[in-house]
Amino acid sequence: ELLTIGAGLSPLWIVAIRENVKASKITEQNLNELKNKQLIPGSPLHLGDKESRIPVILIQRPGTSSTISTSQIGYASGWDVVIPSGWAMAFWISLIYRGARVGGIREACSVALQAGSLCEPFDFPDSLGGREQLQAESEILERRHDCRPPAKRPNYTKLGFQSPFRLEFTRLVNEWHEKASLLLEKIKSSDLKMQIKKSDFYVLRDRKCLRLLNMALTDVR
Repeated sequence: ELLTIGAGLSPLWIVAIRENVKASKITEQNLNELKNKQLIPGSPLHLGDKESRIPVILIQRPGTSSTISTSQIGYASGWDVVIPSGWAMAFWISLIYRGARVGGIREACSVALQAGSLCEPFDFPDSLGGREQLQAESEILERRHDCRPPAKRPNYTKLGFQSPFRLEFTRLVNEWHEKASLLLEKIKSSDLKMQIKKSDFYVLRDRKCLRLLNMALTDVR
């Protein structure tokens, strides 16, 4: 179903409004002082004109359909809440008090895996963000490895691991390219030519194309 006209319009996109909302926010200290002045402890605090008016954007995620995954219909469904800068902690505490469960990047990737969907930037090694994420992860793993005593860590050089901390997609593509080039030379086919830049690669993610390739490789008709 198509979005209605103006669905993406929001005061949140206006810089002046975001700055005003952030600057006019009442601090936790002032809120606690106002609560202490209440005649009845625990009664609702009415701020009147001082009440903050926060523009938010709600984005609904329908979840996974059973036609593209083995998960249940509606798995990983929910809402994305886009809020102005400076209001993260206030929304965080309010959501937690009302039953929301805390999850981080690891949990988000786990949900995406179970739903059969991709998790950015981890599943996009052919993008700039994916390459930066791989580099950051490799540095963390290498530092963790170097912190261990030499007698307590595996010797990857003796074990024959050329790149133990990083997935070398470019090297893998280059090796496949060299093998394919040798095969074409043996076939001596003038019609088939491969022109691949050694520094470029692309990950095929289209499910239809992947199914067709799987059928071709497994001889399933």
